[in-house]
Amino acid sequence: MLGEPDEKQQEIYSIVLAAQLAGLAAVREGVTAREVDEAARQVITDRGYGEYFGHGTGHGVGLAIHERPRVAAKDETVLKAGMVVTVEPGIYLPAGAGCA
Repeated sequence: MLGEPDEKQQEIYSIVLAAQLAGLAAVREGVTAREVDEAARQVITDRGYGEYFGHGTGHGVGLAIHERPRVAAKDETVLKAGMVVTVEPGIYLPAGAGCA
């Protein structure tokens, strides 16, 4: 997209940013990857866009860029000090507006 974002795009961006910040705040030793996903996903769901967030919130990073744990609804991996995970929620609307 070129130019200034429209009102809908600004709304989507602000929701995704709030979701990312909630997910980041949830990342700490002793919580599960699922709990981090839930923290981010809840922000998007509460704003009415849950059906447009169709992937996990993030993943581990190590020697490969996509590693376990999956920061997703079904991953019960307990996070430990030294683990590196991404927190990258997104909203993807069928009309082409989206943000990750």
